[in-house]
Amino acid sequence: LSSTPDEDRPSVQIGDPYTEKLIIEATLEAMDRGIVEACKDLGAAGLAGASSEMAAGGGLGIRIFADAVPLREKGLTTYEILLAESQERMIIEVRPENVEEIAEIARKYDIAFGVVGVLTQEKKFVVEHNGEVVVDLPMDLLVGGAPPYDRKARKRRAYIPPLTLTEVSDYRNAILKILSSPNVAFKDWVFRQYDHEVQIRTHVKPGEDCGVLLDPMCEHMIALSCGCNPRHVALNPYEGTKLSIIENSSNLAVVGAEPICIVNCLNFGNPEDEEVYWDFRESVRGLGDGAREIGVPVVGGNVSFYNESEEFGTEVLPTPSIGMVGILPRMRVPSMYLSEGDSIVLVGATYDEMLGSEFYGCYGVLSESNAPKFRSEYVNNIKKVREVVREGIVNSAHDLSIGGLAVGICKMALKCGAEVRLESNSGTLNTLLFSETYGRFVLGVEEELVDEVLSKTGGQVIGKAGGGRIKINDILLDLSDVQTALSSLTKTMIGDENERK
Repeated sequence: LSSTPDEDRPSVQIGDPYTEKLIIEATLEAMDRGIVEACKDLGAAGLAGASSEMAAGGGLGIRIFADAVPLREKGLTTYEILLAESQERMIIEVRPENVEEIAEIARKYDIAFGVVGVLTQEKKFVVEHNGEVVVDLPMDLLVGGAPPYDRKARKRRAYIPPLTLTEVSDYRNAILKILSSPNVAFKDWVFRQYDHEVQIRTHVKPGEDCGVLLDPMCEHMIALSCGCNPRHVALNPYEGTKLSIIENSSNLAVVGAEPICIVNCLNFGNPEDEEVYWDFRESVRGLGDGAREIGVPVVGGNVSFYNESEEFGTEVLPTPSIGMVGILPRMRVPSMYLSEGDSIVLVGATYDEMLGSEFYGCYGVLSESNAPKFRSEYVNNIKKVREVVREGIVNSAHDLSIGGLAVGICKMALKCGAEVRLESNSGTLNTLLFSETYGRFVLGVEEELVDEVLSKTGGQVIGKAGGGRIKINDILLDLSDVQTALSSLTKTMIGDENERK
């Protein structure tokens, strides 16, 4: 199955969400009819990769008829037909007697279709084109038989320069500066460009910790989260990638979702550079160990190398972006925003982990601080928060990540305000406000339920929601100033609403 031919297609693949949706629906219908023996979407290495992997998975060979492959343009060579990575294509194995039924489904959805091959007992990958056999290779050579190539790797020198920062004196301005950072500010200028209400399944809209979708055919809902913190990965690729697993799992926990699978997009510079390859190798190791820590499988992903500019001598920070899917029962999902009068509960300990923080990005490095690291207590905190959310005994929930507690409180209290008291005997005010220790959560809880939540989470009450302003110790912030700071990126990207009028 593939999309219908288009004209003037560039060499770089371009996604077509509409065609993709048709192919998904056609594939699901074929599965519902029970006629699909196996299927695989075409991605890296195109038809050659998908067909050889599918055949080898069944201990078989395959003969491909390149002339029968639906093409988007004429005159493609065998090489291009086999390896083109055109999007929105699926290869499906069916029994001979079911071929016409698959063709009927393809016609129903107006998508191109062709019988492009046949599975064989002989374990070979054979391709016929223009009446000739143009490829004849042992299947084991293509799938699993290639010799491994172990590149040299060298531990990278520290990304972080040894600068020192004196204690901040004006914490109000410091908080507003961090809230205005592109990494922290609201991203609605992005998601407002897309219709996130398509199919009327969106239960939790963009802008909170994760999205939640209703499944009309199921008693569960689906939660989705993605991302990582490249600065933390740059400091320690192994620990930083494990922590990316924790961050996404935390995003799911605040809506009561239990993760069921992980996908990844591993973005790095030139792997021929020994330091870049070391980053990549350590990140992959952290990905596997992090997934095992939470007991969730990695079911797919891809790698993107050579993300660099020779002209400017720059490369991306190691960015192993993690995608995580979770499920939750149909239930009331708590908001990210605090409700007037609720007690504010902090779950999880704060450690002196300022290196790689947004505070560092705005002000410099605290040379005496530490980079975030994985702790098993984070997994326990996630489980505890997920359970109290599912029990319906919290009104609001948010996990702490970039920007630390100060950013978390400001975002949660944006609608009603809050008064918070942080005890300085548990760390410097810089650490309490801006440390990016993982596995921490802020919950909004009704007064009569506070003791129950504390006993189940081990948290502590740090304040109360309401008051029409935000007060953290002696730091005062007007809600309008917080809103302006958080909206600064959108205003920069699309302009002021009044100016557009």
